[in-house]
Amino acid sequence: MWPEVGPRLGRNRLRNLVSRLRVSVGDLLVRQDEMVMLSPGCELDSERFETSAQEALRLFASGDRRQAAIIARATLERYRGDLLPDDAYEEWSQAPRDRLRAYRLELLDLLAEAAERDGETDEAIRLLTRAVEAGPCDESRYLRLAGLLASQGRVGSALVTLDRGEAALAAARVASSPELERMRRRLRPV
Repeated sequence: MWPEVGPRLGRNRLRNLVSRLRVSVGDLLVRQDEMVMLSPGCELDSERFETSAQEALRLFASGDRRQAAIIARATLERYRGDLLPDDAYEEWSQAPRDRLRAYRLELLDLLAEAAERDGETDEAIRLLTRAVEAGPCDESRYLRLAGLLASQGRVGSALVTLDRGEAALAAARVASSPELERMRRRLRPV
């Protein structure tokens, strides 16, 4: 934590930090030899989110789509943003952050599919819009979103969605598929 100081001073600083933390959060942290860790039985928000997301996806895959949607909604309400945003460029934090982002996207997709299947087009559009914002390089979401918008007669919005998708893919140096252009031609007849 303090690479500029020696091990002895670093240990003293850590001991002081843990003592100050204990004053405000109780016995959330414990020291064991040279290690500081969470107390046994302590639950992390990120672990609860991941466990709940896995349960929703498992239920969805097994065909219990109604219960999967209930759990997915409750799970998404717990998502408060990226894990450890202050450590965005730390290599050790990237894998868990990416994993939680992927679960969030899968839950948004699950709920959008459920809403679409239940005829709740506005809700499916809202969910897909969130998914596109969270994962802007997935062309299939732009296509689904544009298709739903077009089904409501919102052709202009559908075309804007396709343009946004194409721009996002180009920015990521990913070629768009022919399907995007076919949909654009269907929406904008000559």
